[in-house]
Amino acid sequence: MKYRRLGRLALSLKGILFVLIIGVLFTSLDLVRAVGDTIAFTSQGNIYTIDTDGTNLKKLTRGYNPSWSPDGAKLVFSFGLGRFRGDVTDIYIMDANGGNRLNLTKGRHKQNALPAWSPDGTKIAFESNRDGNSEIYVMNAEGKNPKNLTLHLDDDTCPTWSPDGTKIAFWSRQVAAGVLSLSDIFVMDADGSDRINITQNPRASNRTPSWSPDGSKIAYTAVRNVNRVDPWNANLDIVVMNADGTHPVRLTEDGRANWLPSWSPDGKRIVFERTMLNDPIYADIYVMNADGTGLVNLTPTPLVPEWDPSWRPTPFSVSSRGKMPTRWAEIKERR
Repeated sequence: MKYRRLGRLALSLKGILFVLIIGVLFTSLDLVRAVGDTIAFTSQGNIYTIDTDGTNLKKLTRGYNPSWSPDGAKLVFSFGLGRFRGDVTDIYIMDANGGNRLNLTKGRHKQNALPAWSPDGTKIAFESNRDGNSEIYVMNAEGKNPKNLTLHLDDDTCPTWSPDGTKIAFWSRQVAAGVLSLSDIFVMDADGSDRINITQNPRASNRTPSWSPDGSKIAYTAVRNVNRVDPWNANLDIVVMNADGTHPVRLTEDGRANWLPSWSPDGKRIVFERTMLNDPIYADIYVMNADGTGLVNLTPTPLVPEWDPSWRPTPFSVSSRGKMPTRWAEIKERR
């Protein structure tokens, strides 16, 4: 009888230990989901990171236009002492903590900006005016073998990769037509072929595309008042459409300029910048649900401009080359 009681006690202790281990495991998985919920952005010529609950603000380095590597371990960004003066602007990479800063374009050309890392981490797309006007280029992740993908008279800018790495979306200003304020969203193959206008509105201004993590949607900025020629003061809204350009849905309608959307890794939220009313120089970083609800201001600083938000990919993920990352926590949850 005594041994039976001891046996039951041992089984009970094993059960308790099992419950504790499972609890710790799922607590750890929750932490995995939380880690990496970070946004990089630009403020007053510096790159910062902030957690999506508005905490843990960190200043990393001088620069702007930050974009994360697929594993979230590095940032690619632009830097030049005269971003608006016409001086040389270069593409740099650095570690996620701001260390090991490296110049990839090395001052050989006038402007290199708005970089975006390919999903497999081997290439970087960016804008450059080295051939006379703004074009989309692709180079290796170490800065070698740059190639002009667009090669025509209009200004092409703001590249974003499809999640499988086969296509690049961008926006093109109709400079050849002499109307700087009008633009459309285009998609092309990653080698620059098969260029397609997916918004096709000759009287609109559609800008700053961002591909959703599952590849089914593209978020972008649309000018509501197309008659206003000043792009900094126009009513700009965040719109989401299918990746083929169909079914556009406007998510913001507040009369201010809403720019540069970037998707969360799970595709459930969008971060973007919004200017202050009557003062387009100053902007804050906002997050909302992918349907436009749940708007939150992450940087409520009325006299400090915050720009260029970019959502960090979820770490601790596994993926085959060119495929969407899968989080271990999500695998566990589905079992």
